[in-house]
Amino acid sequence: MRAERQSTAYCGGRLVLEPVCDDVRKSGAYRVFGGFRWLLDGEDVEPVVAEAFRIVWETDMFGRPCVPPPPRQCKDIDDDAFLDAVCRAARGYGVAMSWDVQSELESVLGPIPPNLFTAKARRLIARRVLGGCVCGCQGDFHLPYNCPTPADCCRSDGN
Repeated sequence: MRAERQSTAYCGGRLVLEPVCDDVRKSGAYRVFGGFRWLLDGEDVEPVVAEAFRIVWETDMFGRPCVPPPPRQCKDIDDDAFLDAVCRAARGYGVAMSWDVQSELESVLGPIPPNLFTAKARRLIARRVLGGCVCGCQGDFHLPYNCPTPADCCRSDGN
């Protein structure tokens, strides 16, 4: 049995990549080839026109890509995103270096200034959600359950 294919919407829903049905009875007046077709505001368009519309939609008036602004405050960086970056950067070793964590976090959120990264790490360490050092060394960030020295670092019992 063939899995159902879903339509994909772009540009605020104005541009849709819709699967073309393989069954002649369901396809109506459309060519039956089992591929996809582009719809712009509900009308068929060529792939070249669809791509041009998408490029114009996703750029500003100077031709630069429209991207969300980078985080500017600690509250702009989600705690779970930071901790997830620590897990990915640790790569099974349990401990991650600060530059690896920052690189993983930037791959998700975009560029993050070093002082903002350090401030967020400092706050997580103060809340004992994260262990490590923010003095400027390599960091050795880790989650509480991977702590090499729980008595000195980050006891997860709330003390």
